[in-house]
Amino acid sequence: MKKALLFFLVIIAIIVQFNNNTINAKAIDYNSEEKVLMESLFKSRLKVWNNIYDSNVDKSNWVEELKQYVTNPLLEYDVNAFIQLTKNPTDIDKVIDVEIKEIKKMDRKEDTIRAIICAVWTMEGQNGTYIENIEYEILLKKENSTWKISDYKVNE
Repeated sequence: MKKALLFFLVIIAIIVQFNNNTINAKAIDYNSEEKVLMESLFKSRLKVWNNIYDSNVDKSNWVEELKQYVTNPLLEYDVNAFIQLTKNPTDIDKVIDVEIKEIKKMDRKEDTIRAIICAVWTMEGQNGTYIENIEYEILLKKENSTWKISDYKVNE
């Protein structure tokens, strides 16, 4: 009787462990599509921003390109920052790359995605290349069937 009970408990433990691993795998798969989307949007925005290092960048073309990846309120912020940087050039660190390392929390609806993400930024400054890991709260919005970054801020 004890052997049968022990065998039964071992089988239950194996089933529970298998179910937990399956649930975790589904969560990782679920986040991978959104992770790729967010990273792609950040990298595209980064590419547009890095165009400001070209002294001949045209504001209207720059804004039109940015609109493909960004919507308000972030779009308005970026345009104002662009204007300030062109009026008052300054030494700003250049972003070389960005990677979305992890999605910690996410709420996806039909036309919005809110998430807490961990981003790894590769930067280049006067003292060389460095890495920054920052956790953000991000909001994506769908406009005309296209996902765009609407806002993000440091998650405290």
